[in-house]
Amino acid sequence: MKNRRGKQEATAHSRISTARLLAFAGPNIPTGLMHGPARSVLPTIYASFFGVELEAIAGILLVSRIFDAITDPLIGYLSDRTRSRIGRRKPWIVAGTLMSMISVYFLYVPPENPGSTYFLFWFLAVYLAWTVSEVPFAAWTVEITHDYDERARVVTFRNIVALLGTALFFTVPLLPFFETTAITPEVLEFIAWATVVILPATIVFAVLYAPEGSNVEIRESVSLRDLYWSVRRNRPFWVFIGVFVLAGIGSGMFAAMSFLYMSHYLQMADKYIYILGAVMITALVALPMWLKIIRRVGKHKAWAASLLISLLVMPLVLLLEPGPGAFIPFLVISIVIGLASSAFQVAPEAVFGDIVDYDILKTGSNRAAKYSALYTLVNKANVALGSAGAFFIVGVFGYDATVGATNDATGILGLKLAYIVIPTVILLPTVYLIWRFPIDRRRQSIIQRRLERRSSAGPTAGQKSSEG
Repeated sequence: MKNRRGKQEATAHSRISTARLLAFAGPNIPTGLMHGPARSVLPTIYASFFGVELEAIAGILLVSRIFDAITDPLIGYLSDRTRSRIGRRKPWIVAGTLMSMISVYFLYVPPENPGSTYFLFWFLAVYLAWTVSEVPFAAWTVEITHDYDERARVVTFRNIVALLGTALFFTVPLLPFFETTAITPEVLEFIAWATVVILPATIVFAVLYAPEGSNVEIRESVSLRDLYWSVRRNRPFWVFIGVFVLAGIGSGMFAAMSFLYMSHYLQMADKYIYILGAVMITALVALPMWLKIIRRVGKHKAWAASLLISLLVMPLVLLLEPGPGAFIPFLVISIVIGLASSAFQVAPEAVFGDIVDYDILKTGSNRAAKYSALYTLVNKANVALGSAGAFFIVGVFGYDATVGATNDATGILGLKLAYIVIPTVILLPTVYLIWRFPIDRRRQSIIQRRLERRSSAGPTAGQKSSEG
């Protein structure tokens, strides 16, 4: 018992070595690479090159989130109950890796005329594979440490590596054997093969060398009814979810339309990788800066400030006229947004970890994977709802996304509404909600101390404290 307590306390207070953090974060390189096309590029590729209608794509995005509504909580529930020699999270991550290798290939390398049914099937398969690995991975991130600042460091480290993976996606079209720097089906095929090679290698290192993390679970809770009651009484969780309901829809619309707006309307398809590459590099460089800001003012205030900056800058895109002259101003606007949005890579996940700790304190059980499943579900569902809504809006306004098509003023208005105007209106209230978030550094330190005392007191005392 003494050794067990010592291990937990050491994990809570000591810094995790860089080498072990590298092993933990490594899978985010291929994850960033294969996720890069999924949200903004892939639907447009299927519409522009393979003739899938925009309304059909909107429906597919909605169906995929209904599917996630079933799979995300189920995987979280099963992961919390898993016991193995390599931990409760790693077996699921390995399984999800194998599934991803297959499904990513078929989704990114379709036959000549895939159609909407093909897109639907493999889109669902890809998101199931990602759920199997990413819900447990999110729970693993929470469990590595319970320290307020160290948790922000872990999330920062993980997202730096993920941004490197996303940056790799935007450098692929620059390879000399591609005829253009635009993102094409040939680029997606290269990414699929790169994923098949890199992903399993990084997972092996994570499973073997990454820290398992501390487990402050006092008693086992396997009841979904218990989860319902704990979530219902967790006020910080509902504030957090309220933010993501709005933020997911707004950012989902913005992300879904970015590739279409720049490549099709602004007529800069060959410049898209430079814009997004600059955003990725800027965000990567800014991450350490935001980590320092978080340590000074707190996670939620840094998050709110960064979002407000983005919302003030985004509407400037509407002033740009199509053609080469839009490149430099669009680049400057994107760099500013990249600087601000870098905080989004750290603050939300770190804040979420504090919410899980709050639940552990209140209930005496560790439901990290179940909460991670709910968090992932809401995040993906709202992003997909925003993406589907954006594609539906441009479809209703009559916008034609096929290569070489021209559009009238009505279609262009629909694109601008879906890309900037509606997302900005939706995102504005989240600034206030984030700024007023109830768990700050002081309250999290109180939660952490009480969890440590509970672990030292033993299961019985901890459970009594929870019930009292």
